[in-house]
Amino acid sequence: MRTLPALVCLLVLIHRGHCLNCIKCMNQHGLSCPQPQVTCDTDQDVCQSTVFITSDFLGRNTTSIYRGCGKSQFCDFFFSYINGLDTIDVSVSCCAEDDCRSPPPDERSNGLECPSLHSRTKTSPQVLQCKGNQRKCFYTTETVGSGDIISTLGCANHNYCSGFITNMTEIRCQDATPSATTTTAMAPDGHYRLLPPSSRAGATAYSQLLCLLGLILLYVSQKS
Repeated sequence: MRTLPALVCLLVLIHRGHCLNCIKCMNQHGLSCPQPQVTCDTDQDVCQSTVFITSDFLGRNTTSIYRGCGKSQFCDFFFSYINGLDTIDVSVSCCAEDDCRSPPPDERSNGLECPSLHSRTKTSPQVLQCKGNQRKCFYTTETVGSGDIISTLGCANHNYCSGFITNMTEIRCQDATPSATTTTAMAPDGHYRLLPPSSRAGATAYSQLLCLLGLILLYVSQKS
């Protein structure tokens, strides 16, 4: 039975001239890990690195990484969100050469920001500074095994917003802004929705109109 992977690899080698080998390892306390080599399945055309970075309110970071074989359609996404007092960064990057190592995500602030929350923490949205190529604000809902719906808001790159993550019930994105013009609102189903700046402006104008009408009615009642 041990000869089967080698035979499959040989057939792939004949067909396309290369059988990909990747490092497969996991480290929950950093970006380095042991380097056992594995031969990828025929439908796995890249070496994939998934990085999780958790930053607490004191600025302490915890980094973990998983490396292995993957598929190119699930590459190059990077998103962040606030979960209680922690900020969570998740990235998936890929490369297509034997034993290659894709670079870690760019953790530098890019001057953009989004509202962020994770509904299980039952907190109000907070302002999250976007990083690297995160130029979108995202809103997702996911139905978990218990039937509960979890909502998440945060920063993401373009690929994350393309909708290839199939376990999401809903995903919406809009451009992140440097000036806090993006806001959130509670929808009738109890979940947050992203609102474009024009919606916020309309809501502000409507509130100002109601205030003006109230002052006029108060003035008229006092005169009568």
